[in-house]
Amino acid sequence: MKRYETYKDSGIQWVGEIPSHWDTNKLKYFADISTGTTPSTANEEYWNEATENWYTPADFNEGDIHLNGSSRKVAAMAFEKSACKVFKKNVVLVVGIGATLGKIGFSRVECSANQQINAIEFYDNVYPLFGAYYLSSLKEVMKSLASAATLAIMNQSVTGSIPFVCPTLAEQETIAAYLDHKVGQIDATIAEKEQMLEDLKNYRSAIISEVVTKGLDKNVEMKDSGVECIGMIPKHWNINKLKFFADISTGTTPSTDNEEYWKEPTENWYTPSDFCEENVHLETSSRKVSTTAFQESACRVFKKDVVLVVGIGATLGKIGISSVECSANQQINAIEFYENVYPLFGAYYLSSLKELMKSLASAATLAIMNQSVTGSIPFVCPTLDEQQEIADYLEKKMKSIGSLLNQIEVQINDLKSYKSALITEAVTGKIDLREWKS
Repeated sequence: MKRYETYKDSGIQWVGEIPSHWDTNKLKYFADISTGTTPSTANEEYWNEATENWYTPADFNEGDIHLNGSSRKVAAMAFEKSACKVFKKNVVLVVGIGATLGKIGFSRVECSANQQINAIEFYDNVYPLFGAYYLSSLKEVMKSLASAATLAIMNQSVTGSIPFVCPTLAEQETIAAYLDHKVGQIDATIAEKEQMLEDLKNYRSAIISEVVTKGLDKNVEMKDSGVECIGMIPKHWNINKLKFFADISTGTTPSTDNEEYWKEPTENWYTPSDFCEENVHLETSSRKVSTTAFQESACRVFKKDVVLVVGIGATLGKIGISSVECSANQQINAIEFYENVYPLFGAYYLSSLKELMKSLASAATLAIMNQSVTGSIPFVCPTLDEQQEIADYLEKKMKSIGSLLNQIEVQINDLKSYKSALITEAVTGKIDLREWKS
């Protein structure tokens, strides 16, 4: 795109050159900066009939600087009685602490925020939406400025020290309008691709569920499985509780007091964080134990082709199959199938029952899939040949779908990178937008 005729050094390392007629100074010379507050929770009137936006870091979106309403609100009375700091419309909010430090939000209406957020109310020489876009390009800079303090925090002083680039007001308005237009187009494309991802993931789940309970022969005679979530199955298939098809045990943790079990670790010792939603195959564990731990039976060792099931926590019901001998911690149940079950079929079948496992676990006093609950899972058993055919079919389908998912994820990441670069180029004057028309 077209560049400006002349440039000068901004004196800011990460900004580089800017158009010769643009100004720079610390942010505090372009805006009033304050910090949000929380109305007293002891006064119910500040929280009853809540209608006014009161922003917290959770309300900020990585992909969109426009704030469209807070998840938690305060009463109009809290505004009227100054129980919290009220910010004027077109305020720019910056998260000043925590994992989302540096996130930017722009509110077109009067609002409030908690004390984790700084408010930037620009003077008349700054078009607020330009200011929001400019600051959104500096997230990593803000993190580095915050980290320079004893505690990583963007207080008013640190926020005010941010170098700010200031074009003419007319240019600011044009740049903001251009970015709203272009970013809106990019975001719409990203949303379409994210929906494609979701649709493909749903398709993947549907294929697994269909094939492991109905088989590959569309003309086979069917019978009622007697299990509501499974429905009809081929007439010649068997169904019984999982405990009649496999040995079920629970993982263990080697003693942390014995360093020999953790020195020179080479053997897989799985924990729930190693399991992936997209793939039943376990490649390697993030944490390992030593061969000594295996040899001395310091942890339970499972045979190759064991199917592992997460039995507790947020990832309850996740499935993994290991092609090599391995171990796991006590949050994981191991299913070692008998010879009449092809283990990979068993892994795919169980991966289709995540919601059933959650419901079975919730029926217990504590939501946990212990050995007894795991053993009670209804298991559908085709002939061994059919199991292998189904597993082979699903391997090919999963590889194909996985490839498509990866392609779309790359496209989404490229679009996000392009959007970020476009914002940075526009707000630092690397492209001349003075003649741009919407």
